[in-house]
Amino acid sequence: MLQNIDTKKLKLLAQASKGIAQTCCEQERSGLRYSNENLSLLWRCAQDWDAMLYLRKEHARNLRYKNGDQWCDKVPDPENPGKMIREDALISRSGKIPLKHNYLQQYIRNIHGQLLSSPTKCALTIGVPRTAPTEKSTS
Repeated sequence: MLQNIDTKKLKLLAQASKGIAQTCCEQERSGLRYSNENLSLLWRCAQDWDAMLYLRKEHARNLRYKNGDQWCDKVPDPENPGKMIREDALISRSGKIPLKHNYLQQYIRNIHGQLLSSPTKCALTIGVPRTAPTEKSTS
């Protein structure tokens, strides 16, 4: 049963002028203070996590779109008010074929492959290339 014995604390307890019972009460109070601080930190983290729910849903939607499920959003069903259906089902009901433009996956694979093949060389350039500044001559 003797686990995690702190010899420094034991020596301080033996040398202290306070009673052991009083010192134990102080340790319990400090432990409560730490637990209250931890609970408040945990509560703030939970609030931050809940506040980012929209971003997590949007990220999952973007991943589905990237992977070829472009018509996965839920829309109100015009035939059954109050119910939601997928966009592809609504388009199919109207007699049309929901087209899937899966171009993003190819672009992402291409960029990923370029970055993996040459990790030290820049694979992408964006914007206008820089030129040497021209010096103006004063006369």
